[in-house]
Amino acid sequence: MTVHRFLCSQSEESAHLVVRALIGAVSGAVLFLGVSHSLPLTFNLWLTAGFLFICVCAVGGALSSSCRCSILLMFPSMLGSRGRGYLMVLILSVLCRGPLSNIQRNVETAALSLSCNLDLQVHHSRLLWRDAIRPFILITQELTDDEAEFQSETLSVGRKFENIRDEVVLQYGYDRFKRKHTVTAGNSTQEQFTSKTMMQCDGVVDEGVQRCADWFSLKWAECMEAIAVPVINHVLCVSMKFHFLCDILRVMTPWCREQIPVEGNFGQLFDQLNASVDLLSREFRTELHLQEQQQQAVLGGAVLEEEFTRAVRGNFQKLNRTVRRLLDVLQLLLSLTFITIFPQAFGYLRQYRRDVRFDNVYITDYFRQIDARRRRARKRHLLPLKQSEKKKLIDPRSPKIHPEELKGVVGSS
Repeated sequence: MTVHRFLCSQSEESAHLVVRALIGAVSGAVLFLGVSHSLPLTFNLWLTAGFLFICVCAVGGALSSSCRCSILLMFPSMLGSRGRGYLMVLILSVLCRGPLSNIQRNVETAALSLSCNLDLQVHHSRLLWRDAIRPFILITQELTDDEAEFQSETLSVGRKFENIRDEVVLQYGYDRFKRKHTVTAGNSTQEQFTSKTMMQCDGVVDEGVQRCADWFSLKWAECMEAIAVPVINHVLCVSMKFHFLCDILRVMTPWCREQIPVEGNFGQLFDQLNASVDLLSREFRTELHLQEQQQQAVLGGAVLEEEFTRAVRGNFQKLNRTVRRLLDVLQLLLSLTFITIFPQAFGYLRQYRRDVRFDNVYITDYFRQIDARRRRARKRHLLPLKQSEKKKLIDPRSPKIHPEELKGVVGSS
């Protein structure tokens, strides 16, 4: 009754006005923080809007009982559907800014690391092919400069060329990659080199995707072990099931296939040198004719540097912009959801004051005083309640939750 008289009284005493204004100011500060913490406001605008809002709440709390009751009714209204909606949006926003954002950063770091490795692989492959050609050029130059020592150098040339032949024909350097499918290469040496390099691109990307998927599986197991609650662990650990993000690494496979770092005339040159070495092992007299043919190399003479890294970084920048827009929408929705709680509390108070039958099922102290007065006057009274009446009326002093109260909280709109 003391709280009821304090909330609904219109006393002009200075002490009452100050206390009511203080309660209104504190409640206004709490409401303003709940609304403005997710809005994109500058500090000066935030400070000005907060000061005005708190002043309005303080004046309303000091002079209006409806304002005081509506503000206090907002806290139990948080248990209704509006409050649950606000809590759901808040949890979703925290998840997006916390675990999901961390997973995105980790995947981006892993993808950039793999793209850097692919860039290095392309660069090293180009150097490998050029280093493989350099011995051929040196050998031919030595043969033309010193024809008299041709016979003595024949065996040396054969031994040196065997290393090159083993490296190119026997697929040296490709054994560490798992073959995705059987490559049906043609009879052309150039086609064979191109097919082997394409297999190498597929192997690197597939291995990176598999390692990423294994990382997600490991984190799922660790999360499920850390959180032992059956339902909550599945909800909080659901982000560890986003192994489909690893497939974004496959964007590098088509580029690697298109930018094969193999010189266009390497196959023809290798076939000619192979035939020449074979003839050297059988003939004693040979006339050497060296013909240089100018042919445009792959990609106009050079492989583009850091192309993989730029492509992956561009894709993740687009993804980051999309995630930021989603977070802005969630923050705005969070503020709007919090604002809708106040109209719900004010509507409840307005209906409670206008309709005497609305939510009038509580045995208050005032009701007990009236019932005791009627009992002393030997008139019809209600207390103590009968068993059938206990299902319809609610005793605020009872610690037991009435079914009607539980139904109002769970099914409120």
